[in-house]
Amino acid sequence: MRVWKETRAVRRALDPRAHNRSRAPRGRRRGPVLTASAPEGQQTCIDDAGTLRCGEPVACALGATCNEGICEPDGGKEDSATSLDVDGDGVLPIDAVLNHPNGKAYFFLGSEYIRYDLAADRADAGYPRPIKGNWQGLFTRDIDAVVGTSKTQGHFFSDNQYTLYDLEKDRAAPNYPVPIADAWPGLWTEDIDAALNTGNGKLYFFKDAEYIRWDIANRIVDDGFPRLIVDGWPGLWADHIDAAL
Repeated sequence: MRVWKETRAVRRALDPRAHNRSRAPRGRRRGPVLTASAPEGQQTCIDDAGTLRCGEPVACALGATCNEGICEPDGGKEDSATSLDVDGDGVLPIDAVLNHPNGKAYFFLGSEYIRYDLAADRADAGYPRPIKGNWQGLFTRDIDAVVGTSKTQGHFFSDNQYTLYDLEKDRAAPNYPVPIADAWPGLWTEDIDAALNTGNGKLYFFKDAEYIRWDIANRIVDDGFPRLIVDGWPGLWADHIDAAL
């Protein structure tokens, strides 16, 4: 099992020299993220709301322009293929990750995704790619959580909406998305942080400092949930888990 909180697990995996740094609290949407760092001798700045601020002596990262005190990707498009690295270390946060039965893991961030070969332990060539046009009928950006329950079913959550995705046919099931409240009774109705299938017949959903255990066969929340993450997952971060695999 792998669990991510902001960029920490990814940073350890990709750059063993890197160390943990404090970041602004995670907001509902983290906004665009640039893979290039700011020009030498300058820095980017992120406020408590998750907005990248700029102005003397703070500069935007390469590929972004300072527009009335806010860093925006060049061209002004929020879903630009250029992404913002608020840490300036070239490593991105993660919105969600899917463990696909084809031996790949799919990492989602903003409007893009990366296909990762688990056996080779590296990303496939040609990524990231836009979600739009590659995941038929799925949300085109800002996927909060995703979890698989079989070789054919992937469950995607965004804001207060849920989409069942047919992994075999590579398209969303008909008549989706639907409200989370209608499809998952007892689960939080919006803004789920992460979801995990450990293979024991249960799903684990995380939000803020709590988690819920869901019984797959009976499609109900187990009694006594939600619980605090610190009580049920010793040694794990206590809140705001971004993704789990």
